[in-house]
Amino acid sequence: MRTLLRVASAIAACLVVHATWAADVVKTDKGKFEGQISAMSPTEVTVTDGGESKKIPVNRIEMVTFEEDTALVRRARESVANGRYEEALKALENVKEDDIQRAELKQDIEFYAAYAGAKMALEGKLEIPEAGKRMLAFVTANPQSFHYFQACEAVGDLLAALGQFSKARDYYERVGKAPWPEYKLRASAAMGQILLAEKKPDEALKFFQHVLDASAEGEQAEAQRWVATLGKARCLVEAGKSDDAIKLADGIIAKAEADDVELLGRAYLIVGISHRKAGRAQEAMYALLRVDTMYAGNRDTHAEALANLVPVFTALKKGDRAKEAKETLEAEYGDTRFVHPSE
Repeated sequence: MRTLLRVASAIAACLVVHATWAADVVKTDKGKFEGQISAMSPTEVTVTDGGESKKIPVNRIEMVTFEEDTALVRRARESVANGRYEEALKALENVKEDDIQRAELKQDIEFYAAYAGAKMALEGKLEIPEAGKRMLAFVTANPQSFHYFQACEAVGDLLAALGQFSKARDYYERVGKAPWPEYKLRASAAMGQILLAEKKPDEALKFFQHVLDASAEGEQAEAQRWVATLGKARCLVEAGKSDDAIKLADGIIAKAEADDVELLGRAYLIVGISHRKAGRAQEAMYALLRVDTMYAGNRDTHAEALANLVPVFTALKKGDRAKEAKETLEAEYGDTRFVHPSE
């Protein structure tokens, strides 16, 4: 009898464990919702459970998992969430797509593969044109995906990295059409960066100031204010106000988390360029070398740091170092607009 009870208990336990997996789950910043994902769009995901449906805004979603997920797919999502893009791609390469029947899950796998590739390309670990084709293909084929705005932003970033600014602007404008303030701020900050790259600092400043003046709250909005602060600092550099730019960048450096390498890289780049424009080559060298040695993860930031190190080393009569920086720039970032920096 005891043996039968133990067997019955084990079976019940297995059923409970199975039940926790036998559902789609939408995790948000306010908890999670379980059931069946019955509809999705760029702005919301609908979860139905027991005849009751709940519409969840995409800007509140942290992660979506599906009942039919495999361990590899879950691992890939978690890797992307933690910035481990190469690990995510490796996991997805081992997923047997023929075994995946559900259309929503296939779409999700394609998004994460394209997105991880896009991020790796922006880090200089994959070719941008190929990553861009895959990300663009996802956007084109899946206009109703709840990943749509995130995918559009990634396409814009890749186009901007290639110097195709007018095309990038189109995708950032799509992000700006999202109904949430933090998304609109992301689009404004990105548009400001585009205008800076097009050497239109006065126009760029308007977009950055819009972000800084916005009343939107939350971590995402605050992150965009930091980006806009650095954008404004860069506008000040172009206006000949190097010391004011350094103050803004130093303020970001003082507040940023030590592991926020992208933000710190941008901040030190601005400090270096500001010193260079002000004729302080030694100080410029120290800041730019920080980017080169500690914060080289962002492709554009590293390329621009190297482009500025060439004239800085030349001014300091370090010809060998200038030659080395130029060779690295041309070898690693030959397809960027920084290969022949303007003085």
